[in-house]
Order: sequence, then C-alpha cells, then structure tokens
Amino acid sequence: MILLRISSPDEQVIEKAAHLLLTESLAIDLNLKRHAQRIVLEKGKLKTEPLFILTGKTKALLFSVIEKKFHDLFGNAMPELYSLPVVNMEWKQAEVLAEKIRKI
Repeated sequence: MILLRISSPDEQVIEKAAHLLLTESLAIDLNLKRHAQRIVLEKGKLKTEPLFILTGKTKALLFSVIEKKFHDLFGNAMPELYSLPVVNMEWKQAEVLAEKIRKI
C-alpha cells in the first residue's frame, strides 16, 4: 500500500486528477488540502506560491499505471506526483482498500 501525494498550483489539475483516480478505481480516501503554500527562494528572497495538495491510498503496483494516465491527461501540465509507503494499516481499512481498488 502507498499514499499518493499529488500537488499543483492549479486547482483544476487537482480536481481532474481526483476524478480520474476515483472513476477508474485507482485510489480511495482522497483528501484535498486547499490554501497550502510552497516556499521558494527567488533572487535571494523567500517567496510563497499557492499550492493544492491531493492525497489518497492505493496499491503500489498501480503507481506506474497512474503515472502514465497522468502523463496522457496532463502532458506538460503534469502535477507533482510521488508516493509514500504505508508501512502499517489497520486490518479492516486494508481490506476495504483491497476491495475497492482496481485488481491488478
């Protein structure tokens, strides 16, 4: 199991990503964080930029499928995409994930 983390300064990109993940049973338990900020160094000064963050649980074996679908959907507007390992998960929640996510 992994936790997907998808981020973009464009909220519509995040909403399209969420729609794809849910309609194609690629992830569950999506959470959207609006009004986040990314801090960058620009010309020696700190600057904040708006950021939208989407997280969701899925199977590790689906990451490459999700990545390809995102490349096809977003092209050059690809959101930042990476995963974090889920080392432990409550057993019943893990069963729900296994039932609701696309079979590999």
